[in-house]
Parts: sequence; C-alpha cells; structure tokens
Amino acid sequence: MANNETRQKSRNIASLRMAMIKKEYEEVRQLCGEVPVGPLQRISIYDDTVLHMAAESKKKDLVLDLLKMIPEDRNISDIKNTEGNTLLHEVATSDAMEYAATELFLKDPNLLTASNKLREKPIFCAARYGQTQMFKFLADKMELEKLSPEESKPHLRRNDGTTVLHISITTESSDLAFFIVKNYPYLIEQRDSSSMTALQYLACNSSAFRKTDIQTRQGFIGLLIKPEIEVQRGLLELFTYLDYFSGTIKVMADRHKFQELVKLLVKKDTSWDANINSQVMSLCESNKEPQMEECSSKLSQKSEGQNSQESSTNKKKSDESALFWATMSNIQEIVLEVLNFRPHALKQTNKEGMNILHVAILHRHIDIFDMVIKHEELSKLCTTYG
Repeated sequence: MANNETRQKSRNIASLRMAMIKKEYEEVRQLCGEVPVGPLQRISIYDDTVLHMAAESKKKDLVLDLLKMIPEDRNISDIKNTEGNTLLHEVATSDAMEYAATELFLKDPNLLTASNKLREKPIFCAARYGQTQMFKFLADKMELEKLSPEESKPHLRRNDGTTVLHISITTESSDLAFFIVKNYPYLIEQRDSSSMTALQYLACNSSAFRKTDIQTRQGFIGLLIKPEIEVQRGLLELFTYLDYFSGTIKVMADRHKFQELVKLLVKKDTSWDANINSQVMSLCESNKEPQMEECSSKLSQKSEGQNSQESSTNKKKSDESALFWATMSNIQEIVLEVLNFRPHALKQTNKEGMNILHVAILHRHIDIFDMVIKHEELSKLCTTYG
C-alpha cells in the first residue's frame, strides 16, 4: 500500500513538472487540485514548489489561481527552496508581478522580511534584477521611510555587506540606483566586505558610460516609394532602424542618469580617505574580494609596466580610490567630477607612488591625460611649484 502511494506521488510530481515545462497551465491547475499539498508540492531538484516555478516563469494569472488553493490560515513565509528563497523572492524579480506580490503580502506579511541563505530580503532581489517599480512597492509595504538608517540597513544589504545600491550599479540599473541614492543616501558610504563603496563600484564599470552615436541609415525612405516588393524591404529596414534607434536612446538616457548619479556619490564618497580605509580594512581583512573582472582584466592585459601592474592585481581592490579606478577604466565623467569637487585629489598617489597622470599614461588613456593636464588645479600647482 505504501509503495503504491509512493509511486502515485512520484507520478504526480513528474506530471506537474512536465506540465510546467510544456507550459500546459490548465493541466497544472488540475493536477494541483489532485495532490494533498496542492501548489506547495515540490517538483524540482532545488525544492521549488509549483508556485515557485510559476513565479519564476512570471505567470501572474497562474500564481494568483494557485494561491487561492492554499488554506487561509497557512503561513507561507517558511516555504523556501534550497537557496532559501520564498515565493516573494521569486515574484520580486519582475515589475509585472506586483499584483501577485500584493496577494502574497496580504496572505503572509512576514514574507517581506524573510531572508534567503545569503540574507537577502525580497527587496534585494528586486534590486538585483533592476526592477524599480517592484523595489518601490516593497519599500512602501515595509515602511522603510519610517525606519532609522540603522533599522533599515539590514533590509537593504546581504551577508557580505553588498547593498541594494552596490547591486543596482553592478547590474547598470540607472533609474533604480538614482532612486536609492535619493531616498537612502546613507547607503552611499556603506562598504561591502572588501571595503568597496558604491562610487568605487561605478568607477569599475566602464560599460555604464559607454558612448553611443546616433547613426542614420540612408536609403530606407527611398525604398518606400518603389514597387511593392521593395516597399516590404523598406518597411523591414525602417522597423530595424527604429529598434536600433530606441536601443540607442535608452543607452544615452542611462548614461545621462549615471552622470547625475556620479555627482551625488562624489559628495559623500570616502574611498579617497586613507584613514577611513585603513580603519575599515582592519575589520574586513579576512573577507573575500568582489569580482571586478573588467578592471582586473584591463590591468593584466597591458604589456608595458608589467611588474607594476602585477602588484596592482595582487593588492586589494579597495586600495585604489574611485578616482584611480575611474582613471584605469577610462571613465572621464567620474575623474572630472572628483577633481572638480575635490581638487587636491590631483596630488593623491596610490600605494605604488603614482598619481592619476601616471596611471592614465600607463593605461594609454589619452583623453583623461589631456583633461587632467588642462585642469585648473594642475595649472595652480605648476605655478606654485614651477
């Protein structure tokens, strides 16, 4: 008898999993009504329930229908997969799932503050996936604006010290990063386990400032006035151009938003302060470095100054201030903003005794070199010591 029940349960799990994979959602609804635990049946090797997989697939209507099958008095904040993610962690990864998030919150308010194994709250998952509307929704439900900075910080960072601001910069979510800085400015000075600030993260991310020129495609308008077959080709060319154009506009908007973000971050960044760095690093000595592959690869790919650069790749990322990281990454916007706000940074040297002119030359960033040479503060220094 027990063997028969076990085999039947295995068949039900297999059927549910296959129905989810094949996107046969009506069958999923039917099968969930036939198993004892309903949509809370675990159907993956990662202990995902049917609801987990429905939320991960961004199927809002399916999630809402499955939630109705769960008893009203059933707490669901303790239903987690192997990563420790609750249903709200999965739902929080998409702005389109806001209504489902509302229903989950109403069913079990404890979901808002439930943590996974990395001590990430659902709001952190929203930030990791760049979901600005979901982030705002969860922040509102958590009433973060009523909490003090010390009370809200645990909700906005995970166990390695990475904050929602760090992660939104890493994923290049410019609108969300700007919103976070405006509403939670105390996160600007927060450091991860390797003592990296948000500005240092941004200074390592040159792709956030990539330049995109709007190019015009000649000829497709002319095709529209030719015979029918060429009209079709002209329309295809037009739609292709419009798609390209919209993508270009978004890149430009993101870049402008990051430029505005730099101005806010520079004012409160402390990565340039050696005293603060040494104090913080003494607390973080045993923690693992963040993966800043882009900057590390740039250091390792240069052939000249090899000995100097080998020592750079072996030292801690936080040893370099945001100014030096921006110089290495060729991010002129950050370099200029730092020098305008803190002109004496021109005299700053790193642990290898190099100033930013040395670093710009080492990495062959001629635009930054020219910009620094023409800077008003350098002229004053030359006058003073010349």
